[in-house]
Amino acid sequence: MSPQTDTAEPDRRQPKRQISLTVTLTVSIGMLVLIAVLSVLWIGLNTSRRNTLDLLNVQSAMLVGDIEAAIRNHLDPVLEQIRFVENLVATGALDPSDSERLTAVMLGTLAAAPQIMATVHWDTNRQKLIAFRAPGVGIGTETTDDRLNPVATEVLARATAASEPVWGPPVFDDGVGETFVNLVVPLRRDGKFLGALGTAVGMRELSFLMAEIGLRLETTAFILHGDDQVLAHPFLTVPHDDMSEASPTVALSRIGDLALEGIGGRELVPGFANAAAGGVEVAAIENGGATQIVFTKRIRGYSDRDWLIGAYLPLQQVNTELLRLRDAALAGLATLILAIIAAIWLARKVAHPIRRVAAAANRVAALQLHDVTPIPGSRIREINEQALAFNAMLAGLRWFETYVPRRLVARLMESEGAAESDERDLTVMFTDIVGFTSLSETMSAGAIKELLNGHFTLLGAAVEVEGGTIDKFIGDALMAFWGAPDHMPDHAMHACRAALAIATAISADNEQRAQRGEPRIRIRIGIHTGPAVVGNIGAPGRMNYTIVGDTANTGQRLEALGKQLSDGDSDVTILLSGTTASRLDKTFRPIHVGEFELTGKRARIEVMRLTGT
Repeated sequence: MSPQTDTAEPDRRQPKRQISLTVTLTVSIGMLVLIAVLSVLWIGLNTSRRNTLDLLNVQSAMLVGDIEAAIRNHLDPVLEQIRFVENLVATGALDPSDSERLTAVMLGTLAAAPQIMATVHWDTNRQKLIAFRAPGVGIGTETTDDRLNPVATEVLARATAASEPVWGPPVFDDGVGETFVNLVVPLRRDGKFLGALGTAVGMRELSFLMAEIGLRLETTAFILHGDDQVLAHPFLTVPHDDMSEASPTVALSRIGDLALEGIGGRELVPGFANAAAGGVEVAAIENGGATQIVFTKRIRGYSDRDWLIGAYLPLQQVNTELLRLRDAALAGLATLILAIIAAIWLARKVAHPIRRVAAAANRVAALQLHDVTPIPGSRIREINEQALAFNAMLAGLRWFETYVPRRLVARLMESEGAAESDERDLTVMFTDIVGFTSLSETMSAGAIKELLNGHFTLLGAAVEVEGGTIDKFIGDALMAFWGAPDHMPDHAMHACRAALAIATAISADNEQRAQRGEPRIRIRIGIHTGPAVVGNIGAPGRMNYTIVGDTANTGQRLEALGKQLSDGDSDVTILLSGTTASRLDKTFRPIHVGEFELTGKRARIEVMRLTGT
């Protein structure tokens, strides 16, 4: 486990005023009942004179909202597809000059957005590639030379001047007898203009959507291009005689909808501030002695002019609906909804901090202390006391984690604290920084701390990845072992892999130190395998989970032997005993150095050097 310098303090900030949970629930429930009863009485007394305008506000917002949602659901995916292709080109994932790849992507836009009738690409030489969808023909592609086509000139000019996708004016295609809106995007990479990509979306489908909304909501829905040209209407689900290349839309006076013809003389109905805040106008149209209520809203961004979307219905239909809603006992329904909302709010208000503590406690139980944030205080006394106690516990555990290996704590938790000392076969590692005493003489205390913390972070990460247990840090040295507390049959190989990972990390760190003008760090590593006593060693009031025995001493002596067997100019010298080397598989290639008599030992020991796998 790496050293940790920061520990979270419990959040000791308390609200100025606290309320008992019992009082909170009692008052809340009492007020809820009181509000419910008073609301029923008040609504009952005022049923005869309420709320025509409020209902019309809601109805207007819902009605226009359905139309707007249908339009956006129909056209926004087109924008997403064209932005997707634009991004492919901008990032270099798509080269527009690769016609095969470009064709596949353009066909993909047709498949992803069925409302797109055609996707067209013009390069800077006005060569056009089109992927189209045609009734009775299916999906196809075509390449043409558009150098003499004024449409290509206009599109490329519009794309060159644009910095993002631009919707153009409606265009009528005489070949298919339908009006389209088109979206054009400039294709650029690294600021260079590579061409333009356009899509064509038929308006007949929007007319079908307007007809569908009208049937569902018993109204007539429409889309006007500007204020006097009809773009989508139930009457335009079939071709209209007035539509042509010169006039892609139909004039209000020619659409054949007598009520809609009077929209220009509509008079706003007062009292619809809520609807107006959402951009919806509610107006009345007089036509032949019949009054129509029309709901309209302006939206922009899908053409060169604003669209006026909306719907109308007879005033009599509105009055009938209001009577039906009044007879359905709105008072009881409104009271019930209010009671449910209040109950949900109260339950969440009380349950949220409890759930938060429970989730944090589960993370603490899994020793994921760094993922746990302190619990904030609460105005409810019992919950606030719970948060303070939890935060104090969390702070203590984080300090505890600083000094005790996480894996060891997990093992102690699993065994309910039982970690008896016993003899095991394991592998021990010692590391030491070469010349640290001389190096530290030129450094401040803060610099030494920063150096050692960074160094041990590199070493600790390599040890923990290989399942090792860090026993202790001794000055600039580290002691770790494998094979305890968990049994590990291949502990020697794990220790050697950790040593090689340390060598890689030290070399990479030294490259960064060299760039900063700092001296390189060189270390020695000694590894030995053998029996040792492992477990809780110490006095009853201060125990350490550690290992003792000749195996640990031999590992330390091997690290010290690295002084005379330094691996040239290498950043890391790794020496291991023949016993450890005999436990390695063929992926390791230890080099025999010789037999040496280690300090304090009579028998000579075979020493190997580990340089890589």
